[in-house]
Amino acid sequence: MTASYVTRRRAPLYIHAFHEVQQRIRPARWRRRLAAWVAATLPRADRTGEAGDVAALGVDGFAMLDGLVDRTWVEELRATLEQRQCRDRWRPELGSFGHNAIPAQTHVADIDDIIDIPEVLEVANHPRVIGAVSSYFGCMPTIDSIKAWWSLPGHEEAENEQYYHRDNDSIRFLKLFIYVTDVDEDCGPHTFVRGTHDRDLCLERRRYQDDEVEAAFGAEKVARFTGPAGTAFLEDTYGLHKGQLPTGRRRLLLQVRYSVVPSIFMSRKRRVIRDRYDEYVNRII
Repeated sequence: MTASYVTRRRAPLYIHAFHEVQQRIRPARWRRRLAAWVAATLPRADRTGEAGDVAALGVDGFAMLDGLVDRTWVEELRATLEQRQCRDRWRPELGSFGHNAIPAQTHVADIDDIIDIPEVLEVANHPRVIGAVSSYFGCMPTIDSIKAWWSLPGHEEAENEQYYHRDNDSIRFLKLFIYVTDVDEDCGPHTFVRGTHDRDLCLERRRYQDDEVEAAFGAEKVARFTGPAGTAFLEDTYGLHKGQLPTGRRRLLLQVRYSVVPSIFMSRKRRVIRDRYDEYVNRII
């Protein structure tokens, strides 16, 4: 089946307007109330998530999805992603480059426009994932964007998202993360502070140092996600999190964003085709 693609310049103005409103709403309970009101106006989900996944999202802010993908799937995806060009999200002047020719100053090399990869669409629409997200939102979700990136070692200091922060992508959203390489403590594991998606501390829109976060919530609340390629988890990244600075090997990660309503970060490329996946869930990509 052949697909065609449409490229957007930017998200519609009404989405930008709503983004400006929601990112100024900081307390978690206020965000939940607005999100619930919006969700009540949207299509209802026809499936519910596994009880353990939904409970973990509510309590901890993340849910481990063991067995979501197998090793073969991950190896095939990595081989495909290694053929794609990358860019430095903070240094556009560097242009595009291959994964084996990443400039020395680059901390994170993005791989965008990967919606044409069948494995990516398949996992983004996995019934277990869609069920958990639907239950968390109280409505059908929207797949807002899909991307992947390399996190690189060789730097003395962290940069941007490698410090603790809260995402403000939308009023209610979740992200699916899948490690495409093995990740240990030296590879810059993703780090999340349990329960902070629902806590009204450290609400300023800025980056936080480790000692600030541990003083506010306790070191025991910090969860570092290590594991083999294929390790997968859903996370409410309004909670405090970061991708640690790698000190050894590089890390390759796939991310799918699910939102109650589209965000200003929505995919700029749309795949125009009716597939076997839900049309509403996939209408943005």
